[in-house]
Amino acid sequence: MTHFVVLTETELGGLFDRDGPLSSFSGQIKVGYAMGIYDAAIRRDLDRMREIRNTFAHSIHPLKFTTPAIMAACKDFVAPSKFSLDGADPPPTPEQPRLQYMMAATALVTKLGGAINSWSSSSAAPLTQQLRTYGCWLCRFNVTVY
Repeated sequence: MTHFVVLTETELGGLFDRDGPLSSFSGQIKVGYAMGIYDAAIRRDLDRMREIRNTFAHSIHPLKFTTPAIMAACKDFVAPSKFSLDGADPPPTPEQPRLQYMMAATALVTKLGGAINSWSSSSAAPLTQQLRTYGCWLCRFNVTVY
C-alpha cells in the first residue's frame, strides 16, 4: 500500500457501521494485522481479549475471572511482558486473572496508540487523522468487565 484515499465522513462512517467491514472487533484485528500495525503475538493477544469479552458477554451463566477457562486465557497474554514503559523493565505478571487482563489491555492500548501516532508522519496520515476524528477504533477492546 503506498497511499490511502481521503474518505468523506459518510464513507469513513460506512467502514464502521453495522454492516461495514470494520464493524466487528474481529474485523478490526484482522485489518490492523494485515496493515502491519502489529505482529502476530499482538494479534493473538487482541483475539484472546476479544474471546474473553465474548465469553463474558454471551454466557448464560454468571462468570468471573476465577472461572477456569477465563483464568487459563488470561495467563496466556504476552503483551505485558513484551513491552516496557519509559525503558523500564516490564512489571512481573500478577497471579490474579483480572489483573493479568487489565495489564494486557493497558499494554495493548499503549502499543496501539504508539503505532497510530507513528503513522502521522507517513503516507497514511490522511487516514490516521480520519480515524482519530471518528474515534480510536483500535482501542475498543479495553472494556470494563466486572
